[in-house]
Amino acid sequence: MKKIIVAGLVFLTGAVQADWSGTASLGASFATGNSEAQSISGSLRLNKRHDKWEHTVFGDIFKGNATVITEQADGTIEISTLDTSDRIGIGYQGKFYWREKTYFFGLLDWDKDVPSDIDSRTAQIVGVGHQFWANGTDSFTAEFGVGAKQTDLVSSDEDLSEGVTYIAAQYLNRLNDQATLNADFRSDIGAENTATLLGLGISYKLSDRMALKLSYLMRNNSDIEGALGEKRDTVAGFSLVSDL
Repeated sequence: MKKIIVAGLVFLTGAVQADWSGTASLGASFATGNSEAQSISGSLRLNKRHDKWEHTVFGDIFKGNATVITEQADGTIEISTLDTSDRIGIGYQGKFYWREKTYFFGLLDWDKDVPSDIDSRTAQIVGVGHQFWANGTDSFTAEFGVGAKQTDLVSSDEDLSEGVTYIAAQYLNRLNDQATLNADFRSDIGAENTATLLGLGISYKLSDRMALKLSYLMRNNSDIEGALGEKRDTVAGFSLVSDL
């Protein structure tokens, strides 16, 4: 694991130096007193365009824990720490622009979400995307593709391997010189499970390179239940976003 982390840092450092651009965000929350809870979230997105090719590398992490108070049968109180979230995801998307606003793409990504019963999930997608409009105020892009997805569950030795239909859309609206609204949607539709992600965010520029962002993220699995029997997870929070 340490070797993988070091290799990742070396790659990212080299990527930024190789004329890549992008954003990085970091958010955290802490509660103390009669209850204790901590969470930290971060994301990274790097992009490079050369001729008709565009390359995007992305990753995100969210980790959180909280104290849990349980009353035993004999009346005693037991205090323990529970991981409320433990998710990490990385991916790469390559695009080839066939026309100015139409492109073919290949997408590879991997994620791990233990409380949602996902020990490892990998997807390989190929498809076509089109930017329907883009102006000085807003833009909208949609993608359609097909591919395969492999899921290893925490609670079972059974592995889910299936073909999927991929649908995604991204909307960006510059409300004014300081505020920007974004909405991102993705769905991997499979016979065994359909995974859907919806992200909403609004950011406010604090400086030329720094912004404060309020975000809401919803992940839903149609046929995979998490540790508490839920198929849907939501996360809302603040984070600082920096241009790289």
